[in-house]
Formats: sequence, C-alpha cells, structure tokens
Amino acid sequence: MPEKVVIGIDIGGTKVRIGTVNEKGSLMAERVVLSETLFDGQSADKALGKTLREYMEKLDVSEKIAGVSIGLPATLSKDRKVILSAPNIPSLDGTRLSEILEEHLHIPVFMEKDVNYLLFHDMQVKQIKSQGIVIGCYLGTGFGNAVFINGIPMTGRHGAACELGHIPIAGNRLVCSCGNEGCIETIASGRYLRKIQKEYFEDTPISMLFERHYRYSNCLKEFIENLALPIATEINIFDPDVVVIGGGLPSMKGFPKEDFEAAVRRHTRKPYPMEDLQFLYSVEDDFGGVRGAGMYIHKMMEKRR
Repeated sequence: MPEKVVIGIDIGGTKVRIGTVNEKGSLMAERVVLSETLFDGQSADKALGKTLREYMEKLDVSEKIAGVSIGLPATLSKDRKVILSAPNIPSLDGTRLSEILEEHLHIPVFMEKDVNYLLFHDMQVKQIKSQGIVIGCYLGTGFGNAVFINGIPMTGRHGAACELGHIPIAGNRLVCSCGNEGCIETIASGRYLRKIQKEYFEDTPISMLFERHYRYSNCLKEFIENLALPIATEINIFDPDVVVIGGGLPSMKGFPKEDFEAAVRRHTRKPYPMEDLQFLYSVEDDFGGVRGAGMYIHKMMEKRR
C-alpha cells in the first residue's frame, strides 16, 4: 500500500511555502512562491487552487495524497471552516477556503492558524510531552501565539483565542493592523523594530541592530522589555510546563536572550511559576510550518482510525 502523504502549506506575509509530508514527518518536493506574485490581480482562493493543482500534477502518482493542510496568518472560526480575518490577505476574509478547494481538488482540505502548526512542529522536534500546557510565542513581523493543552490547540468560543499580540497596553495610542488602538504588537514586533531602525539606526541593516547597538541603546532595551511583557502575562495565566520562543527576532544575530529571559522572569509571579520556568527555542526551519501542517493532520487521521 502506498505511503500516505499530506500536502502542507504555510501562507506567510511574503512567501507561501508548500511541501509534501509523509507519515514520519519527512519533507519532499518543497516549493516557495512569493505571496505578492501568487495573489496579485486574482482572488486568493482561485490563485491558491491553481497553484495546488499544478503542484499536485508534478507529484509522484504512486504516493497517495491523504489531504491538504493550510496554515494561515488569520483568525478562523471554531470549526476551522471560515476565515474570519486575514489582515495580510483581506480577500480571504469571510471565505470558506477549505470547502472551495475541496470542490476543485476532490481531497480533504484542512485549515488552522499558522502558529498552531509551528508550535506542533516544535513540540515534535523537541520531544515535548503533549500532556500539560505548552505555550508558544513566535516573534516575527507580528506577535504570533499558540497554546496547547494536553496536545490540543486552544481555540476559544469563536475560534479566535490566543491573540496575545492584541493585549492592550495603558498609554499606548498606536493603531494596530487589527484596527484597535494600543495593542502590544504595535510596540513589540518586527514591524516596530523596523520603525526603530529607520528612526535611530538608518545606516545599520535591521539584521545587525542587536549585535551592533543593543549594549548602549535604551530604545532597543525597552523593545526587549516590551517583548517580555505579553509572554509574562500569559505565563501568569497558564503556569505552563514549557515556553517555546520562536520567530525571526530571537534568531537575529546578537539577540539578547539572557536579558530577554530575565525580563520575562521579572514580570512573572513569584515564587511560582517564575522559579521553575522552562524556555526552549524554536528550531530554525523555513519549512517548520509546512512540516507541522502535515504532521498535525497525519496525527489527527491516525486518531480517527
């Protein structure tokens, strides 16, 4: 019997990554498409459907495709059937993307928040036990967050749980991409770091900010403090077994991990959970979201069997 595979898709703000994931989590037939190119001038569902059909036609027909799994930078309905809000791809708002694609591809299509797939991937690679509470904070362009409780991602009543980047901060009047005023993401994200770079360090590439300027820069130290605040808040709420930190910011050269962790601990409830915090850093893998998408669906299908 041919090995079953899942096509995993990670839709990012700049790139869409596609890959075929087998039951062991191995990745094959990777493909990267620029988001701007893919969605330019056509509806997102049609563009993605066309790209998927072309991708599937090139796969080895001896491999059985069990389904397609899409990780989205969006809030989804609790049943994971409707895209409630996708700020980077507004044409997807309100669409039932998985059902549309199923009609064209004639195979099951699943949707989930991209950070849930990222955290699931890290849990497998780091061999984190599914029992208990695991929180993941992915610090990139925005502030991604996922919480797994006993191996199941937390979704909330409407499917919009774990929007940690949208905790309001007193005195913050900046308008967020979500439309609200004062979200922590407006001062604790890659977008805000870019603003710091343009205002204070225009001659330094953003990738070198921490390495060259952190030691004497008050604004960069304040930025690290702001990154720590929402993480400490969530730790105080959940008292997690493990805290996973990932995204492009912590992987930057010179990122001050010791100061960052100290700031999180400083704002965490004493004596516990502060005294027993366990930080793990995400595996640097451009296709981690793709792998996670495939691995998660394989596991769900295995449970159903």
